[in-house]
Amino acid sequence: MPATPAPSAAPERSKIIYVTDFELDSASAKTDTAQAAGGAPQAIGSAPPASVSTNAKASAAQAQHLVKLMSDNLLKDFAKAGYTTKLLHPSDPRPDDGFLITGIFAQVGEDNRLRRAVIGSGHGAETLRLYVAAKDLAHFTPPLYTADPADTSSAKPGAVIEVNPNADAVKYSIEADITDKDIKQTAQHISADLVNRINAAMKSEGDPLNRYAKP
Repeated sequence: MPATPAPSAAPERSKIIYVTDFELDSASAKTDTAQAAGGAPQAIGSAPPASVSTNAKASAAQAQHLVKLMSDNLLKDFAKAGYTTKLLHPSDPRPDDGFLITGIFAQVGEDNRLRRAVIGSGHGAETLRLYVAAKDLAHFTPPLYTADPADTSSAKPGAVIEVNPNADAVKYSIEADITDKDIKQTAQHISADLVNRINAAMKSEGDPLNRYAKP
């Protein structure tokens, strides 16, 4: 008996969903930036203390692992929903069709301002916020967030940010001590929420996914 052919994709699933690595800072990047900006001086040719170097490398590795795990799970979950998926690297050209998923991990600092989350900083909120947006690549859509222009550390990890209300981001809470299980469960929530948004947009006679989008 011949195998049953796979059902053709529904119209709203004929477009590609692109996933970008979500933004998550690490303590190593923060340390490197501080040193480059004129932090505590070291003797010429001396290496940083072993404990600092080891912790920095561990923080960077953990951040990279979590970001990759999130991307991998989102790609898998969107594929399960019937979409063709692809990871979009920062150096890749921006496609002119399909949907782009972007996100950033953030936390409320001691000054009650929203900042980029930093893994391995040793302090901060017990719960992180994850802001995720789906963009219709056929339209111009606003950025997910902007750096606070009044913050002199806007180029550094842990800098103050402002989430753009026009980006229609979905907010999720996740424990600061992030585990692989947390990432997988959050990815499932994200894919379910955004698939519903994308499907609704595709069925609404061409209305843009983001209500603030401009042709």
